Amino acid sequence: MLGWKIWSTKDAISPCHSELYIHDCPQLVEVSAEALPLLRLLEISFCDHVVLRSLVQAASSITMLDIRYISGLTYEVWSGVMKHIGAIEEVRIHMCNEIRYLWESEEEASKVLVNIKKLEVDNCSNLVSLGEKEEEDNFGSSLLSSLRTLVVISCNKMERCCCPNSIESLRIRRCSSLTHVSFPTSTAGVVGHKLKSLDIVDCRELMEKINNISTGVLESIYIRDWADLKSLMQFGNFIYLTQLHLEHCPSLESFPNIPLPVLTDLTIEECVRMKSFSAHQMSNLTQLKRLKIRDCPSIDASSHGELIEVDGHDWAVAVATLNWVSKEEVGMLAQHLRTEAVKRRNSSKHNGITKLLKRNLEEELEDMIKES
Repeated sequence: MLGWKIWSTKDAISPCHSELYIHDCPQLVEVSAEALPLLRLLEISFCDHVVLRSLVQAASSITMLDIRYISGLTYEVWSGVMKHIGAIEEVRIHMCNEIRYLWESEEEASKVLVNIKKLEVDNCSNLVSLGEKEEEDNFGSSLLSSLRTLVVISCNKMERCCCPNSIESLRIRRCSSLTHVSFPTSTAGVVGHKLKSLDIVDCRELMEKINNISTGVLESIYIRDWADLKSLMQFGNFIYLTQLHLEHCPSLESFPNIPLPVLTDLTIEECVRMKSFSAHQMSNLTQLKRLKIRDCPSIDASSHGELIEVDGHDWAVAVATLNWVSKEEVGMLAQHLRTEAVKRRNSSKHNGITKLLKRNLEEELEDMIKES
């Protein structure tokens, strides 16, 4: 409908419709919309902002809004849209490159977005922050209290992200200018206490710490390409943590010596300064089912019973090359590797030990799987 310029919902849409999709109508600039009291899902892409404004005024009951490539969608236009979507539960904004903020302040947003549960912003190239007026230590953990999931992806001008304390899942990826992520403080001193899932990927300018994030209910942590991350202790205790993935965190030097009673999946890759990972701690991971450690050359394997050094670099070649293996298999393979390493350490064939052991371990693992 590239040439469509004028449209009325009167004869085209029944008031009983619950879903409406409008795509590729860049010339549509005049919309006459009758009331759509039962509309719940509205999806608009490659259209002018007039289409969005007209339809939300006619369908104030929508609970899901998905907009993409909306021309003319500035902060001022979006502010007008928000006044009509009080019932909204999920908002997705993709590739709207004129908007710089989503609201003036979290306090103002909480007055209109009273039911929102999920907010996703993706590839909005001029977005600087969620709110125009944001303070890192902003009081008010009750603001936007219904929001549970926040997703921000590929917003390359975004500099800061202030998160409501109510969110349970935070996902931030490929925001190249992002330096600050924070949670507000509260009068009771409770901060970030509901966050269960943290996912941060390729935010290379992000500073060392997330302010006020300390929480005791985290269940999943996925971190990749966070250059300045130096410690995991800022995230609080990990008594509920089941999944931990750390990849390419060059400033991270040690693994926290804290209880991990329910951890089932552990991945550590390309953490070149990581040195401390004790065998005693490994023995306490009673629920561990999957383990992957690769390209961590600074781990001092010689001082750890379960960590075996080969050629001065990788420990347990099988763990580094066979993707996921179980804890029991790692123990058996590590013992085999220890024995073989001692036998060959002083031999003339020392230079070929890594390839030889890799081949032997792969064959032995296959045999163990067949026998099980």
